[in-house]
Amino acid sequence: MPPPDRQENDAPEANAPAPDGKTPALASLWDILWEIFLGQALAVPELGALTLAHLRLLYWIRSRTPVTWQEARREFGASPVKTARLMRALLRRRLLERCGDPHDPRIVYLRLSAAGRLLLFRMEAYQRRYCRALLRQLSPEEQVALARSLCLLAPPEDEQRARDKE
Repeated sequence: MPPPDRQENDAPEANAPAPDGKTPALASLWDILWEIFLGQALAVPELGALTLAHLRLLYWIRSRTPVTWQEARREFGASPVKTARLMRALLRRRLLERCGDPHDPRIVYLRLSAAGRLLLFRMEAYQRRYCRALLRQLSPEEQVALARSLCLLAPPEDEQRARDKE
């Protein structure tokens, strides 16, 4: 399954950059990473009609709980209208739940419901199994080479710690 911005017939010339500035090697790498980390995750039967935007919002809320409706609309990274629409859909599916602030009844927080936590748990378990199956196909030398390459992409520890504190 190619990512939404790339189609099967998007084969660029040998080494010419694509209109989006990606070289064929980078575009191919994007397709591979998409399939490994996101495309396969969408095969989890419990997802139903959820989109990647819904999943992004679930992960985002999980990482920031407690978060208010207004904070989510302001900070999620999509337009406030789209974010509100996504949140309403997740509330209808009972993947999110509202909970009040015990000290201020005007404040309403969003958090993952038990069903939302279970969905992400199952999706992540599926992704781990899929990645393990892919890695078993590599020789030990290829696994070491892949690990070295991925380490080049990892942010420095100080930068990662700063992100984790946000």
